[in-house]
Amino acid sequence: MPPDRRWAHAFTYSAHPTCCAVALRNLEIMERERLWENAAAMGTRLHQRLVEAFGDHPNVGDVRGGLGLLAALAFVEDKATKANFAGDRKIAGRLQAEMVKRGVVTRARPVAGPHPARGYIIRTEAR
Repeated sequence: MPPDRRWAHAFTYSAHPTCCAVALRNLEIMERERLWENAAAMGTRLHQRLVEAFGDHPNVGDVRGGLGLLAALAFVEDKATKANFAGDRKIAGRLQAEMVKRGVVTRARPVAGPHPARGYIIRTEAR
């Protein structure tokens, strides 16, 4: 989208009036439609399927999920040691680009150093 057609809407945590109005409306919809019930059931299913698909993969150090439709795969160079990929390999960006080609909405976060969540984290958002 060209820069002159973009709308800078602020951040969800900045108390911007538009963001607050949208948040209140979203809460009304979630309560009315009891969306948490479906998210809980589908989240359990999502986590189970991710474990089935990736739990034994040599480059998946951790499968995270089980709380609604939030899930993540932690990619590491070595599963046993949880060693990170070298940053110059750009693993997260390459994985994310391939997933987008396949219609999967993701966010990638490279993690370096002795952080508890080692490797690359790919978060998914189910639709």
